[in-house]
Amino acid sequence: MKYYFDWICPPSRAIYLLLKVNNVPFEGFVVSLKRSEHLEESFKSVNRFQRLPCINVDGYQLAESVAIYKYLCKTFLPVIENYNPQLPKEKALVDEYLEWQANNIRLGGAMYFKTQWMFPKLLKSEANIEEVSTFKYVMENSLDTIEDVWLADPNKTFLVSDKISFADIMACVDLEQIRITGYNPFENRPKLEKMWKNVKALTNPFYDEAHEVCYKMGLNKPKL
Repeated sequence: MKYYFDWICPPSRAIYLLLKVNNVPFEGFVVSLKRSEHLEESFKSVNRFQRLPCINVDGYQLAESVAIYKYLCKTFLPVIENYNPQLPKEKALVDEYLEWQANNIRLGGAMYFKTQWMFPKLLKSEANIEEVSTFKYVMENSLDTIEDVWLADPNKTFLVSDKISFADIMACVDLEQIRITGYNPFENRPKLEKMWKNVKALTNPFYDEAHEVCYKMGLNKPKL
């Protein structure tokens, strides 16, 4: 299996972590989103949609992180069983989170990162305060929802149960994107911070390896 990804892409890091912590064999290829390498004509032979992350298994092409996750779970059972709950209700909750996050924490966090950090850095300009405020509201509302709804049950250490799942990995890669900007997503959100620390502990050293680029980017924030 060939895996194509970029370290700056949260879903790319999520699939990378899933593969590494479960010791799934793969050949990795870093594709630069910044240099638009995924949009080059030659990349169509890798993935017809020219999206990251994606896998290619003997010519079988698959993009979209959730689709890749489900394919891996079915292909590499019982290897990935720990990150893919077997109880129907818990499995459905993982799916529910993966559906929810796309238009909430992923959207708000990614756009806050772009408007507050990435665009000012690339364009060497001031951030658009109105845009930053709009996406900050979506992001913070999503963070509060994770804290107050997804982690409401005191008997749950993680989003779905007392065991880690792919939902937790997806949440944490989004948190790391937000942290690059200097924003602290854990302020007044102790349950979220505890979940994040537990995910790191269970997935390291691969967690820090996957986020090394993010950590370095966070040291070079533009002043707004």
